[in-house]
Amino acid sequence: MSSSGTEEPSAGHCASAPESAPPGPWAALCHAARRFLLTVDADLKVLELSILEARADSVPQGPLVSALFTGNSLSQLLPSAAALALREAVQASLRKALPTRCDTLPRQARDAWVCAISPIFGASVSGKRVHCLFEAVGSNPLLQLLSASQANAQRLEEAMSYAQMGWFERDLETSIGIGSASLAKIYG
Repeated sequence: MSSSGTEEPSAGHCASAPESAPPGPWAALCHAARRFLLTVDADLKVLELSILEARADSVPQGPLVSALFTGNSLSQLLPSAAALALREAVQASLRKALPTRCDTLPRQARDAWVCAISPIFGASVSGKRVHCLFEAVGSNPLLQLLSASQANAQRLEEAMSYAQMGWFERDLETSIGIGSASLAKIYG
């Protein structure tokens, strides 16, 4: 709980989606694409936009929409509540060096939207950056089910972290082991 008495979103998962966003660049992008990737910095400044899956019923407007976003801050392009939640998720992802997810995005083009956030690392990367993969889930039952499943997995991971528990698997043939993020926190 925050000092104002409201519940804070977890670092790995944002709260539920608000009402529709007003018309503007965000609406134009959501009407043009079902999946898109934004590369943003820690301040949510859009460095690059790639439309991964255009809507079949939309007029091609990729360069126009890209020009509206590139160089601008998502804080100016999204409703304030969604921008704040996305900023917190991006900062948590960068701070923990782990992917996270945000569902606090306005409904647009008849769809709810989710965002998977992954930090970018490497010698060629200057400054802190993340990839934000936005996907429309409202009209795709399979994505809705997958979204709910991922949310449940995220909640389980968070609960295990709070309880200082984790999981570990080892492939006996290859001797390769993988473990949960909460296990990594326990053992460093």
